[in-house]
Amino acid sequence: MGEVSLNFADTLRSAPLASQSGYQTDVAQQTKLITPQTSQRQLYRVNYAGPSLAQTYAKTGYMGYNDAQIYNFNGIKQYDSTMNEQTREALMALGLYSKNARRISNQGVTAISELLLGVKTSVNSQTGAKSNPYYLGMGFPVNSRFVQFKLQRFAIFTNLETILQRIQPINGRYLQPATVTATHQAAALTASGRHRYQLRVTTQTSGPLYLEAADKRISTATITVNGQAIKSMVTKNNHDLIRLGNYAKGAHVVIGISAPTQASTHKIHLLSLDAAKLQALTQGRQQQAFKPTISGNQVSGTVTKTSATNNWLYTAIPYDKGWAATVNGKAVQTRQVLGNFTAVPLTQKTNHVTLQYHVPGLALGAGLSVIGLLSFGGYDWLRRRRQQRTDEVA
Repeated sequence: MGEVSLNFADTLRSAPLASQSGYQTDVAQQTKLITPQTSQRQLYRVNYAGPSLAQTYAKTGYMGYNDAQIYNFNGIKQYDSTMNEQTREALMALGLYSKNARRISNQGVTAISELLLGVKTSVNSQTGAKSNPYYLGMGFPVNSRFVQFKLQRFAIFTNLETILQRIQPINGRYLQPATVTATHQAAALTASGRHRYQLRVTTQTSGPLYLEAADKRISTATITVNGQAIKSMVTKNNHDLIRLGNYAKGAHVVIGISAPTQASTHKIHLLSLDAAKLQALTQGRQQQAFKPTISGNQVSGTVTKTSATNNWLYTAIPYDKGWAATVNGKAVQTRQVLGNFTAVPLTQKTNHVTLQYHVPGLALGAGLSVIGLLSFGGYDWLRRRRQQRTDEVA
């Protein structure tokens, strides 16, 4: 008993427990903030960020992967041992960070990926809620060129730019490379043995400025923007996509990088999203937005297409063979797009779309189970009959 007690105490000392009173306070505060942004009927996503359960895990920290389940909303972050691998890879190709096969984070989300994922509202635990100005429901009509596009691994900006161009082609680019006007590396290492770099850039359009680092060693770097430190991702196996802030066209931005190795700064790309062009794209499609309701295993809504070439409805619903789709009451075949999202063919100008989910193999499995029970019952009955006859003979 003494040995068990000592081992138990030693284990608890190295793994501190969460605070029950802190949890009660955190959940009450966050529920009050999130509940007004959710709906029990309309299907859309909420991008929830900021420290969650801060008082609960004051000593150990909490990454927020289970927030959607705790506060009952459709989010982006997820921690699940049964996560669909194709969906995870598609999200990574759009810029979202994934530490391993069980996790997807909202780190690396951009205005473009929020548009594609059906994010209606962004909620920060410290600054409150903000509506997404580029929200187009859980999907919108697209053409065959969009449906045929294949995401490329480790080419986040290329993927995002190509997707927008296939939704609405324009002269020029949605994502404009920032001009690097000066690059400076400190001659001497810091006292801690780190290399210091400074990039001076000029933005070519008004909107958010993003940094993409193709070398995963950037995760060990400290980054400042105009002297202010920003929170970087701790990545293990893919690119970093970091938002550096929102800037007007022609702004001069000084980016400082302190890294343990020179290789940490290899393959860095800086691009600004033209907010006005993205706004024009979404404003022209507001009447076509797919804003479905959800009830049990069924998602349904009406979508109107205004272009003869937009014969598909892109939805931000992960593709799965369990989805059965109908358009205006007629069964149609869904299609896998953008890695692992669902597209539905549109047959008319106005289309009532219904997606109903049935677990693949459920009917077959239930049938086999019934056959197995009947077979076992029949075998047991025959066995008892034989035993009874044997006893009568004896």
